[in-house]
Parts: sequence; C-alpha cells; structure tokens
Amino acid sequence: MEWARRNNLRSYYIDNYSDDFSYEWLKDHRVPCHRINTHGAFDLKTLQREIVKTTHKLKPDWVVYLGIDTFIFCDMPLDDLCWNAQEMGCNAIGFPSIDICNTGEEPGNPFRTYFYYRHSRDLLEFVYKWNPQARIDGDLIRIPQKRVLSPQGVMINYGRIKTPKERKLLLERRKLAWARGLKKKFGRHYLREKKRGWVWTKEELEDIRNSEYWKYLRNYAPVQYFNTNV
Repeated sequence: MEWARRNNLRSYYIDNYSDDFSYEWLKDHRVPCHRINTHGAFDLKTLQREIVKTTHKLKPDWVVYLGIDTFIFCDMPLDDLCWNAQEMGCNAIGFPSIDICNTGEEPGNPFRTYFYYRHSRDLLEFVYKWNPQARIDGDLIRIPQKRVLSPQGVMINYGRIKTPKERKLLLERRKLAWARGLKKKFGRHYLREKKRGWVWTKEELEDIRNSEYWKYLRNYAPVQYFNTNV
C-alpha cells in the first residue's frame, strides 16, 4: 500500500481467501477490496477473469496489474507516467521484469535482505489504459490497437524469495487448479523450481546492487513491507 501511495495510485485488492488476516485488515481499514473463493486452488485464469471483471466495474483511467509481491520502479510516479504516455498516444506501458530469488538468506525486510536476481521477461505491459475490451491472458494484456511506451524502469517480482515450504504449498495449489482444468502452461515453472529445491546459488544470478536498477532501491525503505510468509 505504501508503494501505491508513493505512486499516487488508488488500490483495490482481490483476496483469494488468504489465511493471514489480510482481508480482515483491509476491511478494518476500509481499503477497497472483495473476496473470491477458488476453494484452495491457485487458479490463475479464474483470478484474472475476476480482476478484469472488477476493473470493468471500476472503470479507472489506467490499470496497474500487480500481485502483492510485485513492484514497478521508474523515474517518476506512475500516475504522472500514465498521463505522459496518454499524451504521447500510448495505451500501455511496459517494463523489463526481474525475479529476486531465495539464495538461502534468513527472512527479513525483502528490500534489504534479498539482492540476487535473474531476468524474467524483456517487457511486461502490466500498466494499461482501461478499455472495455481489455483482457488478461497469463502475462499478456490484450487491448485493441495497443501502442506501448517503454520508459526507464523495472518490474521486480519478489515471489521467489519465499521459503521452500511456501513454494511447495503453492505448487500443490497449482496442481489442484490443473486437475480442475487450468492449462498446464500456467505454472510449469513450479515443476522446474521444485527440481532445484526452490533455492538458487548467488553465482548463477546477478547482484541488483551492481545493476542499473539499484538506484531505485538504494533509498527505498518503506515503513511497512509485504509479508513473505503469505
């Protein structure tokens, strides 16, 4: 939430019946949210359909589609960037994506504990101007006549800093979704990561402190940070 405030964004949360009292906290603090029940499965398509349906109800000017452990950093607040993109005739904004990985650290503040990353995608267009025909298909945002702005910045996914126990649980939830009809192309990386024990070596990764992206995190020390045990 603090990251959203820094970027002048209005947040809306869809809770998949988490068991860490996140939903209760959101309701107590009057944060816009609702719940969807996938009955224990990590069903990406069902969740994405709910996200699209919700944005069509809210009809925001722009949509920033992110999970609780993914952040975008760039050279200006995202709301300003969205308006700049619109003035340039663009209706989507893409950033290179990296994954921060677990290399055996003791759990702590993610921004000050985990520094080793791998490149994920050259460009993920998870910021887009709302359109009633917009759809989300895995990592693809489908909107008519897409014109993408690619500014300086990065999208950082901290999902892979979770402990092996937590990652195993996510795999079991994804297997449940596969059994119920979700295509196995969604989540195959869990099977690959299981083979390696859910942990990476520093030698096979890059240190973000030695990268162009460190300028965004060097002084980023939020008072509140997301719980890696969710």
